[in-house]
Amino acid sequence: MQNVNLLDRRLLPAAPLVPTAWALAVVTVATAAVAAHGLVEQQLTRRALIAVAAGSPISEEAKAAEAPASAPSSPLVRLREQVAEREALLAALRAQAAGPQKPSATLTQVVGALPSSMWLTDIEMHGARELRISGHTLDPLALADFAGRLAGAEGLRGLPLQTLRLESVEQSENSPGGTTQRVHSFVLASQDSSAPEAR
Repeated sequence: MQNVNLLDRRLLPAAPLVPTAWALAVVTVATAAVAAHGLVEQQLTRRALIAVAAGSPISEEAKAAEAPASAPSSPLVRLREQVAEREALLAALRAQAAGPQKPSATLTQVVGALPSSMWLTDIEMHGARELRISGHTLDPLALADFAGRLAGAEGLRGLPLQTLRLESVEQSENSPGGTTQRVHSFVLASQDSSAPEAR
């Protein structure tokens, strides 16, 4: 038989620092706050994506107008808003599907369209349909053939290419005779907003 001294508090079992009920209440409140914050962030992200897909910048006035009103809206208004959101997302997905193919596929098509008298030094791809190709050719007439092949390639069809630079350079060969040959340096680009270069 064990005797327990109930009069001396030092011999009683230690009480927990935080009561279990309080700890459970704090965890419940914190979980609810995190869930509410996640829902708010999800709504804001969805509205931002819809605004970006529609092509309009998100202004402070638009954010204030999109804030939920205190009076609940009718079911028909909510359904129309949901339809508008889904149509904007569908338009964004269609625009993305109509965008560029994978860079590796574009690179394969560009290299596959090269004539034998031409070699590339640089290929830049930016945005949806912005392409810039730099290289050299022994025959300047091959440049038109190269641009025509690129215009007919699957992922580049209809992409307008223009010659930004075409200049002739004498290049010496590393042969015992030390002969020189004429090489033509070129830059093709698909956008008019490129930095202007001397032809």
